[in-house]
Amino acid sequence: MITIQPYTHEDLLRNLPNLDNSLLLDLGCGSQREFSMAYLSYLYKQKAEKPEVPIEKNNRPESRIVAVDLEHKLLGVLQSGMSVSADATNLPFKDAIFDIVAAGCLFNRFKLDSELENALAESVRVLKLGGYLIGDIPLSPSFPEHWESVTIAQINPDYSEQIMKYKKMMTEKGLEFLKEGIGYNSNQIVLAMKFYFYAVKNN
Repeated sequence: MITIQPYTHEDLLRNLPNLDNSLLLDLGCGSQREFSMAYLSYLYKQKAEKPEVPIEKNNRPESRIVAVDLEHKLLGVLQSGMSVSADATNLPFKDAIFDIVAAGCLFNRFKLDSELENALAESVRVLKLGGYLIGDIPLSPSFPEHWESVTIAQINPDYSEQIMKYKKMMTEKGLEFLKEGIGYNSNQIVLAMKFYFYAVKNN
């Protein structure tokens, strides 16, 4: 049973193996680039705990981030890593090159299920075998009446239907869910209810 629990993007990253050597695709990054910042924040905290291990100039965490957004103007504010203006349904990357694809508040934006299917297919295509798709998806309505409820059904039956739709699509693309939940991102000002997850590409 999925329970309500606050989370952060850093929470979704911290349990992934070999994170400091992973190539991250921040898909639909927007101007805030929240998953990129969470990735950097977590890695630099880890490195601060091991000051005896120097950070090589040519192997800084920033060099392992590729930020993608359809809006070119949003990419202009990015100060580190590589940025690419591209459509999530048709990514300009080779197959199986990323260790992590992170999608924050992206998959709910597609008006057609066919567009969502294409975006998920592209996300999985560019993932390495054993790579991870992580993200969060706003649910509708965003602000339930009873935050104290502990199960999806007690909040809004529509949430369960929405989540099952996303999970079905992702599972059909060869993803296995390792963690999932429903709650709000405690690092954001607007506490909207979201489905958050990380899943591994198995085939």
